[in-house]
Amino acid sequence: MSSIDRIFDGKTAAQIAKCDINYKDGLKGDQPDAFDAIKIFVDQPVGGMFLLDGVAGSGKTYLMNVVIQYIGDVTKREILVTAPTHKAVKVIRQHVHDSRVNFATIHSALGLKEHIDGHGIISFVKDKFLPCKLDKIQFLIVDETSMLDDGLYEEIRIYASRGLKVLFVGDSLQIPPVNKPDSIPFNRDYRREDDIGYTKMDTIIRQAEGNPIIDYSFKIREMIYRPDPVPIKKGNMTKQGSIQFVPRSDKDRFIITEILPEYTSEAFQRDNDHVKILAWRNATVDTYNAMIRHHIYQQKDLAKYLPGERLIAMEPLMEDKVVMVHNSEEMEIMDYEIKDWDEDGTPFKYYNAHVNIFRDDEGWTEFIVKLIHEDSEKKYNDLLQRQANYAKSLPSGSFQARSAWMDFYEFKRTFFWVRYSYAITCHKSQGSTYNIAVVMEDDIEKNRDTYEKNRILYTACTRPRRDLIIIY
Repeated sequence: MSSIDRIFDGKTAAQIAKCDINYKDGLKGDQPDAFDAIKIFVDQPVGGMFLLDGVAGSGKTYLMNVVIQYIGDVTKREILVTAPTHKAVKVIRQHVHDSRVNFATIHSALGLKEHIDGHGIISFVKDKFLPCKLDKIQFLIVDETSMLDDGLYEEIRIYASRGLKVLFVGDSLQIPPVNKPDSIPFNRDYRREDDIGYTKMDTIIRQAEGNPIIDYSFKIREMIYRPDPVPIKKGNMTKQGSIQFVPRSDKDRFIITEILPEYTSEAFQRDNDHVKILAWRNATVDTYNAMIRHHIYQQKDLAKYLPGERLIAMEPLMEDKVVMVHNSEEMEIMDYEIKDWDEDGTPFKYYNAHVNIFRDDEGWTEFIVKLIHEDSEKKYNDLLQRQANYAKSLPSGSFQARSAWMDFYEFKRTFFWVRYSYAITCHKSQGSTYNIAVVMEDDIEKNRDTYEKNRILYTACTRPRRDLIIIY
């Protein structure tokens, strides 16, 4: 059932005139009420913010398309659809079918530049020399709002106070930003304080009914506070998708015989998002990445990086304090050469690598990045630790400390921080979808916080487009 926190112009969604037959035709479940609530917000003459909170399978993306059509047809406003990462933008771009819409990451839309303070904390602030797309639009849609950090939200809130209309879209039980219980729009107290309108869709629409993946994820939501939210493990296969449960006692055999061959399939060669192993701990991810690399290359002593290698960014790639490659973006090594570099008399070896990233708006984008060579990794980490220790020894927050932290990050970013992307953490998977997702529930269970653990499991189980495999 749809719920609304705020009343617009003295009317609730149920009270507005039912004159939108063309736009509401085809809407099901909670979608009609949610559309009414959003329409009231859209029709208001002033700016503001509104949150569409919907469970997996409730039809958020379909409704977003209808809202976009209404805005474009009736209000003629310029619309920009954003998300926190390029990967999330790519996914939503594939599902929004209106040529009047533009797309961008939130960082790009806001024209943000990096700032390092005297505590070594990185934030992104508005730069007057960088163009801001929000100056030229009247309506902003922010998808994957659960990933939105406080700093980005605050920048968006400023524009909303100046007349911009902002529609946040997301799922309140997806993984929140690091070290935060929730993204600000999902916090009821903040919504009330910042006057954010709200509607929720928690009914599974007919098209998703019978999809075993949606059914399973919904059961996790319903029992989110239970240590074992879905104790009965029963597989199912339909035309819409499949779910399969594999006990941990059979895990190794199953991975070797059923999953590893997917990484050498033609489907994976065409699409890096064909199959993905998802775990909670980095150590588990590293184990499976090593296993998959050995299967792909059939060699014992592999170089750290090889042409064709699939990687994921662990930190942003910066140029003049502007994000060029976002954290969690995936890429492929095309070729490289090994080079030498000297830092104050200390020699280092590195891979000077040409990598390709596919972005829907730009096609294949090539970057040249420096990846630390395995022979120099220990020296590099030792020197990095010494620089961090020096910055910490200075008065916290002082000009000297800020200068030392800036030197630390400048040296750290001499090399691009990446990991293999055959297996990734559940956090890194957020905003992405895969044909086949192998969820290592036995690893996620290592998290002793029941609520957090189940949110991670829920996020991972809503990644597959087709097949969900759970190792329990």
